[in-house]
Amino acid sequence: MRSLNAELLTVVEVAQIFRVSKAMVYRMIRRGQLRAYLAAGRKVKAEDVWKELGI
Repeated sequence: MRSLNAELLTVVEVAQIFRVSKAMVYRMIRRGQLRAYLAAGRKVKAEDVWKELGI
């Protein structure tokens, strides 16, 4: 896994951080809980992940 300071995280990395499936991360994206960006696959801003975790 990349450094936690990385700007963008892959769906797999986000799933590992939240300890959920990739499908759950995609659901979170569809529900608007996380914003995703298309950049060689879906990417999520690390800052959005930390905010969702309350960090």
